[in-house]
Amino acid sequence: MARTYNDLQLCSNFAFEFEGNETLADRYLNVSQSLYEASESSGWTPDEFASALVVVQKDMSSMNVREGETRERFSRRHYSGAPCEDAVERAEAYLEGDLPKP
Repeated sequence: MARTYNDLQLCSNFAFEFEGNETLADRYLNVSQSLYEASESSGWTPDEFASALVVVQKDMSSMNVREGETRERFSRRHYSGAPCEDAVERAEAYLEGDLPKP
C-alpha cells in the first residue's frame, strides 16, 4: 500500500512538473490522499505509514537508470501512463476493502 501511495505521489509530480497537466496531477494526488486516509482508519499510525514509506524508498534506490537517460525520460518511463494507471487500480482495490493491516 505504501508503494502505491508513493507511486501516485510521484505520478502526480510528473504530471504537474513535466506535462503541465494539473487535472491529472490532482487525480493522482487525490487518490493517494484517499489511500493515506483509509490507512489511518484501517489502524495504521502515521509512524507506521512513514516507516513503510522509508522501506519503499530504500527499495527504489535500486531502480535502474538506462545509459544516457535523463531525469525526465526515467520519470516518464516509471511515473506516467500505464504505471500510474496501474497504481490507481491498486489504490482502488485497497480502498474497496483490501487494505493490509499494519
